[in-house]
Amino acid sequence: PQHDLAQLFLNSGDFAWNTDIYIWHVQTILAAYEQYLPEVFEIFEEGRPYYNTPEEEAFIRRAYSQCKSISMIHGVLEKADNVHVMLGNFDWADLDSWNTLYEMKQKDAGQNVVEANAFLYDSKNSYIKGSRHKLIIIHQLEGYLVADTEDVLLICPRHMEDKIKTFTSDARAKKGERFV
Repeated sequence: PQHDLAQLFLNSGDFAWNTDIYIWHVQTILAAYEQYLPEVFEIFEEGRPYYNTPEEEAFIRRAYSQCKSISMIHGVLEKADNVHVMLGNFDWADLDSWNTLYEMKQKDAGQNVVEANAFLYDSKNSYIKGSRHKLIIIHQLEGYLVADTEDVLLICPRHMEDKIKTFTSDARAKKGERFV
């Protein structure tokens, strides 16, 4: 919800936040998938001979490419009648985004998070992630995410990180799984 409404919820004490932390017996979640998303269940059931073998990773990649795009929440949990909520009071953060990681990490004097072999000059409020084997030099960058991996270099304004899903989808469709 919007900030003011979220604050109202918190202050009232009448609401709980779903942290998406789930606990279940393996047979229970498998039975739920079989019942509510049988096409997904069947795809992964066919992989039994590959699990815990060197072929497992290749099978998983193929299997995921065959699955429809639906979350476990919408496809299974919202339909199941044996889902329960347990209230808890603990520190928690949803690490589902680069900005969330940025907020949780220790920052330098320029409010940068640097997890790389890097030199930053006149740069601030940025998150730099890269290999220790490559030197990254940043000059006059403000509010950016720079993520350098073996196969992909991502440079994106931090406030536009929601575009990363689009980038990922385009990379998968046009360049293949290797770049996702």
